[in-house]
Amino acid sequence: MSKFGKIFKIFWQIVLVYYSKIRRDRAESIEREIEFYETTLDILVLNPAAFPQRAMIQNNLGVAYTNRIREDKAENIEKAI
Repeated sequence: MSKFGKIFKIFWQIVLVYYSKIRRDRAESIEREIEFYETTLDILVLNPAAFPQRAMIQNNLGVAYTNRIREDKAENIEKAI
């Protein structure tokens, strides 16, 4: 596994742990989830070979925006698309 792949794997594990542990405040959890996905996408842009991972994260980000409680619902749906 490349150095980039190892970094991505570690970061992704952090996302999964956070997502599974911090579910007390649903709205706050979704906001953190969106931040993690956006940060992950910023990292993945640096490696063009990471297309499958980017696609997965973009899909998850769209789902998070769809589930978002804060902000305007129509705007969240637009961001999800």
